[in-house]
Amino acid sequence: MIQHLRLACRLLWRAPGFSAMAILTLALGIGANTAIFSVIDGAILTPLDFEHADRVVRIWARNDQRNLPFFSVATPDYLDWKESARSFDALAAYDRQRAAVLTGDPLPEEVQAARISSDVFTLLGTSMALGRGFTAEEDQPGGPNVAIVTHGFWQRRLGGAPNAIGRVLIVDGQPHAVVGVLPRGVGLPSNPAELLTPARMSRAEADAQRGNRNLRVLARLRAGVTVAEGRAELEGLPPPPGPPRPA
Repeated sequence: MIQHLRLACRLLWRAPGFSAMAILTLALGIGANTAIFSVIDGAILTPLDFEHADRVVRIWARNDQRNLPFFSVATPDYLDWKESARSFDALAAYDRQRAAVLTGDPLPEEVQAARISSDVFTLLGTSMALGRGFTAEEDQPGGPNVAIVTHGFWQRRLGGAPNAIGRVLIVDGQPHAVVGVLPRGVGLPSNPAELLTPARMSRAEADAQRGNRNLRVLARLRAGVTVAEGRAELEGLPPPPGPPRPA
């Protein structure tokens, strides 16, 4: 064994350029395989940490004129589906992340924030690590300013304090009381927001801005209903104004 190692070392030393290229190729191949397996394991092999994960779907709009099969949803369309669709136990929505400025103690900080409907985490079956989710009353226009934060935000900004519930954060100049802390590693699907506030979707305001398509819509299929059946029902509803359609 020692003789083989000595021979290998001599051969490597005699051709350093070839040896470096071979080692680099092996490193890249091993790294690529590890990365691909990690993605497959997280996305396919490991079950989603949601209640009834096999029935949780995301609903997109479709813009045929621009050949865009996955398009964000307008608030009025989401409210229409929520009122009319019968293939789903529940629908919930949240918007894109945005930069929000926190002021006060500790130092000012810019964080990623998002607005969510009060039933997002109820739909996903997620319980708070501390506190609670938003109530329906808090999600109405004129409701109190409240916030849910991620576990990482709680650790970094609030020091992981067990009495963080009730703490007031100044978000874009407005005080928001913390009512909930998400479990470690849990957040909005495909959204890095650390600070969540109620969406407070108003039908009147939404109808006046029907062209503003910025929502991500989640839904939970009723037991026994397939994805194809849910899609067919949405596509059979009266079409909303404008080109995008549900997908």
